[in-house]
Amino acid sequence: MRSCREFADMNGIDIVDELIFSDSSVRGCRTRRPGFTALCSELERGEIDIVLIFSTNRLYRKTYKSLQFVEEEIVDRGIRCVFVRSGIDTADTDRWRQLLHLHAMMDEMVVHMSVSHIRAAHEGMLDQELVHGTVTFGFRGVAVSGQKTKKNNARRRFEIDPVQAEWVRKIFAWYVDDGLSISAIIRKLNREKAPLPPKCTTGQWTYQAVRLLLGNQRYDGLWAYGVTKSQYLNKQDYVRQVARDEPLRTKQIERLRIVDHVMWLRTQERLANEPRRGGRTAKTEDRKRRPEFLNAMLRCKEHQTRMHVGGAHGRYYFCPICKRMDAPVLYSMLNRELAWKTINQECASLLLEDSELVDDIIACTQAFVERAQRPDPGQLKKLRSQEAELTRRIQFILANCGASPDDQSEDAAALADTRGRRASVQAKIGALEDAESRVVKVPTNDEIRSFLNDLVKILQLSSESNDEESTARVRRVIELITGGIIDLQQMGERKAQRGWLQGTFRNHLLESTVNHFTGGIHHGDGVGVTVDFREPAPAEQIADDAKRLCDEGLLMKEIAVRLNCSRNLITKALKIWYERQGESPPDGRTRRSSLKRKHREPPKDQRAADAVKRLADTGLLMQEIAEKLNLDPNTVTKALRFAHEQEGTIAPDGRYRRRSLARKTTKGKRKSV
Repeated sequence: MRSCREFADMNGIDIVDELIFSDSSVRGCRTRRPGFTALCSELERGEIDIVLIFSTNRLYRKTYKSLQFVEEEIVDRGIRCVFVRSGIDTADTDRWRQLLHLHAMMDEMVVHMSVSHIRAAHEGMLDQELVHGTVTFGFRGVAVSGQKTKKNNARRRFEIDPVQAEWVRKIFAWYVDDGLSISAIIRKLNREKAPLPPKCTTGQWTYQAVRLLLGNQRYDGLWAYGVTKSQYLNKQDYVRQVARDEPLRTKQIERLRIVDHVMWLRTQERLANEPRRGGRTAKTEDRKRRPEFLNAMLRCKEHQTRMHVGGAHGRYYFCPICKRMDAPVLYSMLNRELAWKTINQECASLLLEDSELVDDIIACTQAFVERAQRPDPGQLKKLRSQEAELTRRIQFILANCGASPDDQSEDAAALADTRGRRASVQAKIGALEDAESRVVKVPTNDEIRSFLNDLVKILQLSSESNDEESTARVRRVIELITGGIIDLQQMGERKAQRGWLQGTFRNHLLESTVNHFTGGIHHGDGVGVTVDFREPAPAEQIADDAKRLCDEGLLMKEIAVRLNCSRNLITKALKIWYERQGESPPDGRTRRSSLKRKHREPPKDQRAADAVKRLADTGLLMQEIAEKLNLDPNTVTKALRFAHEQEGTIAPDGRYRRRSLARKTTKGKRKSV
């Protein structure tokens, strides 16, 4: 400004203070600058006679933009423009264009040269472990005695900040060990008033801040400079960061490591396999009907695609690829509540019913100790070969991106999947290498049983609590058992109530438990497990109860009353029970004939059996007994026979009994009954 005022005084130019424009702390390459925008507005009003600019690099960083602006916005409006320091004046119509082009080009070259010098200086400061940019959260700058910057400030060296580093370890532990989502971690950080990261403008932790923290290699001790480069988009007028093929300079600084290498690799594995954020927020808080325990674990076996959430009120899982097909492979939708109930029961049974699991864990742990914690060279070689192959595949996808939106979408999905697989392989390599220095103690029976009982208790928590931390713990247990992948395939017919989905996974409980106690990588394929995600039919639900009551000698109608259902449903239930056992159900009439009690309510003769027997013992004739009880003589005969059967005696013949009586006929005229 001083130079411009001096030029104006020497040339008799009046400067109005309201028409002095400047921009502070704004990149010169940008078009959207407050001072520059105000200058353009005044030029459009046409009340300016001459524009004084210090030099060409104060106008634009690009040569063509400087030429365009001066030509179109100033000269074409009949306004004079003077670059004070460069000596360019548009009043010199013969030479000003050539001079402006020359100076602008030189300014652009100087800027690029300065950038190279600055980068070289920063690389040297990285080698000396000196602060050369924004201090990452978890670290601090400590003054180095005897060293000053060009501004005469104390030169500083990177050191670990004890307070912030503890929060970094908490975030990694929440994400890896506790299985919390990034959103849940954000809420915990803001609720517990954690220190904010640098350059925070919102006053609270955000998704991007936590995501960048979890992916920052500096916490693993690997410091890199020039990982990305700034690329200015002229038309869009903004700067974006573009990843370089490799950083300009890297250095491993062990004293600045905050998290151990295995924890870091496990974090990158989960980040690489993290499902994309999206979807609408639920309008209701009915989380029990939309459990999140299995989100991102279920996968279409045919397309190897994670199941999405949708359907009525978001209560179902479906395959997004099958959804777009005329003849889908998975045409049944999976109820989220049913899926979780089925998997929960299956995992609980695997934890409780395997009587040999404890012995197997002890045997595997002892074998691990006997190997003296030395990584298997063959296994390491195999994993490194897989890592190299996946890296080549990633590079191939990046070098052969499709042109159409569909191709690009497929490339992005393939790239994310391949990177996730590579992160898993790298985590296994890191764990094997870390096993060399670890001292492993063989767990006792009580320790193993206590660990397994804790897993069962966590699964039981799912029915009592649906908060984020409980959900994360339950998901962690499911991942330990299933490996985090449950493949789905279609079963049944494409008719109402005829089709269902079947899930298959490998039981990794043994390997996961051994790794928990050893901290190493115990490899194993696991045992295949199959579950049917299907609500049992009413007859299937009562099959066991119906068979139990049937064995007690109850009639079919009595069983139906006990179970509050129809008699036909009891017949179907018994048929299902026998089919499960591989047997044929007995005929109903045959079963009825074998029962001691064949009626729900005793017939008339059985109800009168006690009274008939009592009167018969007094010596009354059968006809007299019939008259006293108002019964038919034939009914009296049946009743007497039934009474003797109940006592285990043989009923006497009627004629023999009559001869044994003192009185063989009734007195007087025989009365009809």
